[in-house]
Amino acid sequence: MSAVTSVGLEDYGTATREQAGFITVKVIYNVDKTEIFFRIRSNVQLCKLMIAYGARKDLDIKYLRFLFNGIVIKPHQTPIKLGMEDGDEIDCMQEVGGGGYAYANHQT
Repeated sequence: MSAVTSVGLEDYGTATREQAGFITVKVIYNVDKTEIFFRIRSNVQLCKLMIAYGARKDLDIKYLRFLFNGIVIKPHQTPIKLGMEDGDEIDCMQEVGGGGYAYANHQT
C-alpha cells in the first residue's frame, strides 16, 4: 500500500491547510508500473509534484515526462488549469533518446 505524500504545504499554517482545495492524484510509472499517491493543492504548480516524484523514485526529472489524459504536463501548470479532480491519474514516462541509424560501418 502506498503512502500519500503532501506537496505544497511547507509555507502554510494549519488553518490554511484546512481551507485549501486538496486533491489526491495517483502517479503511475510506466517502467515498473508502480503507483505513488500525492495529495496536492489544486492551485499549486505541478513542478512541485514532479520534483517530489523524482526524489521519491531517485530519478532525474529531466528524463521523465508526465502526462494527464495523454497530454504532456508542463511544470507551470496547475491541477485547476488541467481540470484535474480527486482520484485522477498521471502517467509518468521515461524519455528514450537515440533511435538513429548508424551508417558509418555500412558497406555496400
